[in-house]
Amino acid sequence: MNIEFTVVPDSDYMTKMATVMAGNDMPDLINFGGGHTLPREAEFVASKCTDLSTYLSGDAIKAYPKPRQPADLCVEGHGHISGGLYGVPVQRSAPGNCLWITTTPSPRPG
Repeated sequence: MNIEFTVVPDSDYMTKMATVMAGNDMPDLINFGGGHTLPREAEFVASKCTDLSTYLSGDAIKAYPKPRQPADLCVEGHGHISGGLYGVPVQRSAPGNCLWITTTPSPRPG
């Protein structure tokens, strides 16, 4: 499998994303972020992107048998739009001296 990336300079990000959002030729993955806030981002995601809930929730998650990793926090706390799950977890090591805060309360054991 070949993966092709379209790397966009930060200064051109908003223009590139406006073009992607206006068109119908969607890439397989889109990286939202970098400190940019796109207009109607949630509406765009809910209408043109794939809801991954059926693949990443309930018994379906058993297809991915690796031990729970920090990337699982992406599935649990991020990428939720209009009741669907759209975020693809990215495995990264946690940076040192960083405070991680979630705006979605999660039950704590014990």
